[in-house]
Amino acid sequence: MCFSPFQALLAIVGFTFSLAPSWAIAASYGEELSAPDARVAYRDVADENGHFGAPLVTRTSLLFRSSDAEIECRACVDETLALEDRLSMQIDSAEGQGVEILSLTQWADWRLENYDPEGFAQVSITGSVLIKILEVDGAKIDSITRRFALEYAQQNTLPLSFGPKRTIGIDGAGFDSGNALGRIESLDVERMLLEAGGQGKVTSIGLVFETRLTAKHAALNAGSGRAWIGMTDFDVFVRDRILPSEALPQIPEPGAALLMALGLALLGRRGDRE
Repeated sequence: MCFSPFQALLAIVGFTFSLAPSWAIAASYGEELSAPDARVAYRDVADENGHFGAPLVTRTSLLFRSSDAEIECRACVDETLALEDRLSMQIDSAEGQGVEILSLTQWADWRLENYDPEGFAQVSITGSVLIKILEVDGAKIDSITRRFALEYAQQNTLPLSFGPKRTIGIDGAGFDSGNALGRIESLDVERMLLEAGGQGKVTSIGLVFETRLTAKHAALNAGSGRAWIGMTDFDVFVRDRILPSEALPQIPEPGAALLMALGLALLGRRGDRE
């Protein structure tokens, strides 16, 4: 069977859009990401819907800056619009190192407008991370798995909903905007291993982060307001620890070495006199 170039193009486009929503484009960032002086490497970094943005790797972190992870609702009375994405990776420590503590942060901006006395605008954001311990002291193990939820705090006093009961101005009209910050300050991977009955240093983990943003503007007129929220940043920070068995002996500075040599010489002369 032969296809014209136009039919072939339609087939390719149809296949592509059958895999995901029209704005969702999966992204992967190579087999390994690491900074020249980093003690960890990030492997198989994959973004299921492509909303996190391309990563920037530093010595201690992997930083994502998003440009299109946003959702907006104008008079979507009977539904709540949602945007979801999933980010996965493997984090391996360098030889002689161990993954000790993870810290995760997620930033979002939001804006709520409502000029309908009977309507309201509302947004939300949630995020959770699944951690899998894959290797201990460089040896593969049956993975130890645990899920953690990010805790979110706003950067101002208003809640993430706005309606007749909280209004600014007259006739129930009002608007506001702000930021929401989600974080896990210190996710102790070593403690996770100990609580599962394991011992040793964690040298490889799997990480899967899932997030969901929602927006709803319950009003009859699209011009009477909107609910908008957008993710701007997601960062993974890794604190590593040198394994005791691999720790190198401390080499004294040249000045200290000279003082030590002089001290030994004086002790030797004192012994000769005695």
